[in-house]
Amino acid sequence: MPDVAKPAHAPADRANPAFCAPSLSSIEEHYKLLSCLLDYIPDRIYFKDKQGAFVLVSRSEAEYLGAAEPAEVIGKTDFDFFEHSLAQGALEDEQELMRRGKSITGKEEKKRLLDGRTGWALVTKIPLRDADGGIIGTCGISKDITALKETEEALYKANTALASQKALLEQSMAELQQTKLELQQQLALRERVEDELVRAKREAEEASSGLGPFFQVALDMLCIAGMDGYFKRINPAFCTTLGYTEEEMLSQPFLAFVHPEDRDKTVAAVEQLEAGLNLVNFVNRYHHKDGSFLWIEWTAAPNAGNTAIYAAARNITLRIQTEDELRLAREAAEAANQAKSTFLANMSHEIRTPMNGVLGMTELLLNTRMTVDQRGYLNLVRQSADSLMTVLNDILDFSKIEAGKLDLDSHEFDLRDAIGDTLQTLAIRSAEKDIELAYLVKPDVPDCLIGDISRLRQIILNLVGNAIKFTPRGEIVVELRVESRTEDQVTLHVQVSDTGIGIAKDKQARVFESFTQAESCTTRRFGGTGLGLTISRQLVELMKGRMWLESEPGKGSVFHFTAQFELGSQNAHEARLLPEKLRDFQVLVVDDNATNRTILEEMLKTWELRPVLAASGPEALEILEQAQADGRPIPLMLLDYMMPEMDGAEVCRQIQQRFSNSAPKILILSSCGNLNAEIGDECLGYERCLTKPVKHSDLFDTISRVMGGLNADDKTGIAQEMPGRQSVVPMNLLLAEDGRVNQLVAIKMLEDRGHQVTLASNGREALATLASKSFDAILMDIQMPEMNGFEATVAIRQNEVGTDRHVIIIAMTANAMKGDREQCLAAGMDDYIAKPIHSTQLYPLLEKYASLSEKPQSDLLPFGACREAPVFDADTFSENIGDVPLMQELIRLFCEESQPMLGNACLALHELDAEALHHAAHSLQGLVGNYAATPAFNAVSALTQCTRNGNLLQAGKLLAVVTEEIAHLREALLEYAKELE
Repeated sequence: MPDVAKPAHAPADRANPAFCAPSLSSIEEHYKLLSCLLDYIPDRIYFKDKQGAFVLVSRSEAEYLGAAEPAEVIGKTDFDFFEHSLAQGALEDEQELMRRGKSITGKEEKKRLLDGRTGWALVTKIPLRDADGGIIGTCGISKDITALKETEEALYKANTALASQKALLEQSMAELQQTKLELQQQLALRERVEDELVRAKREAEEASSGLGPFFQVALDMLCIAGMDGYFKRINPAFCTTLGYTEEEMLSQPFLAFVHPEDRDKTVAAVEQLEAGLNLVNFVNRYHHKDGSFLWIEWTAAPNAGNTAIYAAARNITLRIQTEDELRLAREAAEAANQAKSTFLANMSHEIRTPMNGVLGMTELLLNTRMTVDQRGYLNLVRQSADSLMTVLNDILDFSKIEAGKLDLDSHEFDLRDAIGDTLQTLAIRSAEKDIELAYLVKPDVPDCLIGDISRLRQIILNLVGNAIKFTPRGEIVVELRVESRTEDQVTLHVQVSDTGIGIAKDKQARVFESFTQAESCTTRRFGGTGLGLTISRQLVELMKGRMWLESEPGKGSVFHFTAQFELGSQNAHEARLLPEKLRDFQVLVVDDNATNRTILEEMLKTWELRPVLAASGPEALEILEQAQADGRPIPLMLLDYMMPEMDGAEVCRQIQQRFSNSAPKILILSSCGNLNAEIGDECLGYERCLTKPVKHSDLFDTISRVMGGLNADDKTGIAQEMPGRQSVVPMNLLLAEDGRVNQLVAIKMLEDRGHQVTLASNGREALATLASKSFDAILMDIQMPEMNGFEATVAIRQNEVGTDRHVIIIAMTANAMKGDREQCLAAGMDDYIAKPIHSTQLYPLLEKYASLSEKPQSDLLPFGACREAPVFDADTFSENIGDVPLMQELIRLFCEESQPMLGNACLALHELDAEALHHAAHSLQGLVGNYAATPAFNAVSALTQCTRNGNLLQAGKLLAVVTEEIAHLREALLEYAKELE
């Protein structure tokens, strides 16, 4: 083994025998210590002779070179492990080092081994001398800085990203996490160094003379400080980091280099070591020779005699600066986000003011006399304004939440009635799609609560509205139960489950993000801003709850949320009990939906009634017959009206035929709108019709009145008003458009110009229609479900290849930015018009490609006979009804229900659903027949007959006449109501 370099600070007293004649035991201890260091130190250390052959290597160096043991490396050179050019360069450096006798410190080298491994190393090399000072080889230490180089690159990228824009903040944070990982690895390295220091302190202080090479080549700052406040020894890394010479550092107290604000905690760390603490970690700022201050992280431990301090330190200034920059960037991003939210809030308010004027004046105009076309246009204005207001309200709520300005308005409310009222507003929408909508409030849920009921309604409306939108068939169930409860508070768990399309696992988190939907391509089938769920989740958080999702594609979704409320002063639900004489009787529940049966069963049991369940009409009749035979007839039946095979009307007829006077009292549950209009003048013998999902209080009160012998007027649910009619006049254009409003606008414009319009709701339908019929031109929307406008145009042009056909295609899109026109023409379209469409632009554009034709005359059926009769025969109406309050109630019901029924008819015609249109016309006929209005009744009867034959073209014309007659009748009834007052 060659002699190692002499210590940097050899003792001055050369006459001391301990130095002049070291004992064999001392040499062996030094050798063991050096061997231990070479085995366990993480940095790679080696000793070479003058020819560059390895004579001693650390275990880490051997493993790096690919050897199992250090002995396998002895005698070999760099040429055995590295590429020739790297080995030759290293040999030349070592030859130059030995020739000049000067060390090479802190040199960064990129290494590449023969087996292909590469990496960066920070290398220090010193000449190896014998006892007489002669150079006999070299000693080197390499520190793997590959991770450090990668960290530097990551930090550079992070700084660039932070200077560019807020959108790159997340990337910078990810890089910071990577940097943190690297720092953790460096901290682990520091801990290993700390272990070496702890072991070193247990050795005699003389052992330091054998640590010379290690102390010199270590890349971290290493020092030995005395309890007198002076450094006793420092390594070259100390001087390199701080810029001072070794003499300058040793000549002054170490506190002279410490920032004045950090001196107290530095003294406190020293005092902890003096008090017996084995290890201390702290951070302070050290003065650099250039006048700046560096952040230094320290790990220190006392020696065995507690007379000196062994310490390792590292410059963490770059890390501190990076953390400060990221903090400032985060604050800037938050400020920008706050400014954006404030801007959105202000803009939403500015837009809402004129929009409220538009809506208000539209409502006023709708209450005046006008033509059918004018009423249709105004309905379209109102629907479009309502849609825009919904978007604006979402944006306003979102901006309020982000700006921290949305407060909850708490007051006392009845939970069960509030939920029932909320869901009944969606009953018609769900019924139109044949979706069963139900809700269940568990019996232990308190009914009287204090909280913001309007925000709770908003959350439920959003979740159930989304469920209706994304559920083609099946059921939607809202369930409320107690999550937890204290003396004055309760946390509710609300669950909205559906049987819809479901959401893929990788998209579930995105649905709660702002302006995001599970689908975002141009062929998406469902509209919306993507704000509803974001707002709902933030409202839930304001209610001290949380929202989450469970879903599987094709099997539906379950949205959960919790919300905290205070308990009200009363608990109406617990106090709601039937009179003693009305309890404990059987109630037959007939519903083909199992969920509805379960909900009604639980509700009835809460009121101490005994429900009997039937899944169909035939099963219900069997149960009634068996109960009659057993001498225990069932007195009350809850009957679903819309059931397969045998509906509620047929069950009522069968009960009348079979049971006569012993028939049970029947409460019909229906979501189909006005049941009286559905069945006409037929007497089915039921007591009352309740709208599904039925409210707890409505059902309780109805059972109380019906079973208590009180009369109850029939009431039905309220349908939503639909936009005006759609008319189709035969001409020769194909309109590919999925938006209902856009369809109505375009068709009306084209109709007024005299063009025949064939409607396709998406690109795929347009292709199928074009395959069977020729058109002069196609008006093509861009964003459509199934197949968008670009895809449809490409397919059409491909089909025309090899033929002499070329159909004119005109893009009709809301994309009006620069370059959109060029993109449409490049896709194969012939021309382009931007939405909103104006007739002054549309007509000239069309007429460039197609010749004009005369506008056909209207072919409405003559209703002259109806005109000869009065719009409303007040005498006949009064004679038939007789009771003034009842006549006033019937007039109110007509005004309330006629418009929704017309809306259902318009919707059915719009969707070309002949069966639904016939159903709507039949319901309207039953309503009008009660009011002695011959013209309106004849018009509706003609529409009913026409729809029975499936003649949709003629039905569109008749529906216009019906709409006008209903308007005349409504005005006449309102005038008569004033006379009755």
